[in-house]
Amino acid sequence: MIMKKRYLIVFAALLLCMAFVLTGCGGDPVDTGDEGELLEDGTRVYTVPNAYFTFEKYNILSKGPTDIGDNFSVFSNNAIEIHAKCSSSLNNVTAIIKLYDAQGKLVGNYRATMSDCEIAENEGFVLNADISNEAKEKFSVVNVRFEGKTKNRINRADGITYNVTFVYNNGTPSKMVHVGLGKAVSQPNEVPEKDGYIFEGWFVDPACTEPYDFASSDVDSHLTLYAGYMLNYIRMGQKVVDIAKLSTVKITTKSYSELLWGAFEMSSTQKSGEGIIIRDDMGYYYVLTTSDLLAKEEGYEKVEYSIVDYYGKTYTAKLVHSSDVYNLGIISFEKNNALLVNQLASASPVVGDEIAIARYFEGSGYYPYFGKVLGFEKIAHGDSGSSAHDVNFNMMIHDVETDVRISGRPVFNMNMDLVGIQCGTLTKEDVDIENNHVIPWDAIQKYMNTYGR
Repeated sequence: MIMKKRYLIVFAALLLCMAFVLTGCGGDPVDTGDEGELLEDGTRVYTVPNAYFTFEKYNILSKGPTDIGDNFSVFSNNAIEIHAKCSSSLNNVTAIIKLYDAQGKLVGNYRATMSDCEIAENEGFVLNADISNEAKEKFSVVNVRFEGKTKNRINRADGITYNVTFVYNNGTPSKMVHVGLGKAVSQPNEVPEKDGYIFEGWFVDPACTEPYDFASSDVDSHLTLYAGYMLNYIRMGQKVVDIAKLSTVKITTKSYSELLWGAFEMSSTQKSGEGIIIRDDMGYYYVLTTSDLLAKEEGYEKVEYSIVDYYGKTYTAKLVHSSDVYNLGIISFEKNNALLVNQLASASPVVGDEIAIARYFEGSGYYPYFGKVLGFEKIAHGDSGSSAHDVNFNMMIHDVETDVRISGRPVFNMNMDLVGIQCGTLTKEDVDIENNHVIPWDAIQKYMNTYGR
């Protein structure tokens, strides 16, 4: 009985070995069946999939000057140097290089090519492309895909799969699926939802500017796809109005002089603006606005403040603190539980973020206006040339449609948190400031931490 068992084991092992040989298992490559492209000289070239390439590293080069005459040199742009290798020989190779900033925005798109080259299998090679100084300063992520050609027939190993990750961008955990080399990936069955937004589709970049084509794209490397959304202006507009009308107040600053020890008011002047409730304190509200709105007009002896809320109720307000350096100030008034306290956003907005302002129209109420952060720029507050009014932070620039300059109007992000305060007085030579510059999040945060606690 023992001998018969041994014969059976040996026979089974022989059958398994034959199966491995016949099916190409055990790591032997399987012909892809690609007939290749016939060239004019009668030779054929075969496509080398991106999966065969290994991106190793990149270097940034600052090219030296080229002397073209006495005391005259030309400096070319910076270059990015891509180091890689391929598990197939190469006769032609192209690198598609995409550079992204820290927020996932595409800041550079470049190609680098080597033609009629003879790169051996697993031999390292280098490609480089000139990039702009702006891209060099902004990028923090490099993404590289390769396209190659070879005169040797390509063999492909069975069982190669890649991870395709779907990032929902709505708080839902990312989902990963495995897709075979050269196969198409299917869209998730469920349509992602995000409060206040409408799903637009899946994108290959974090900034959601490059849609992914599920119908004609085959997977040949690990892939991450990002859910993109469009703002639902109707839904978000109502949220902006609901928050703004109950947390924004109208402020009137009256500067005046008195006669006969306060028996008569000799003269006065008024200015008005807005502020936002950012804190309650022992039965009182603290309102954040701009210091220029709270400042006493020159030539007058006294100043007083009054506040009108959304319901039309008037309050007498008291100055808590004012800073010309920040152009921010705080006043307080009696608490009304029908009003709301707004929160400062948890992080600073960045270029491209969507923001909103609620404008008030007498007789018809608040209306929402939307736009995006365009950038940041150093601009002085107050009197031109007055060093006392210089600021130590960059103003936030936006493209929200707004009216005449009004101090203290709040700017919200899409979580309905405060990210900026609209200024009333701004000065900078040769700059058309209009109404689109606001005191930014970082200045508000520092001011509140110092004077509003």
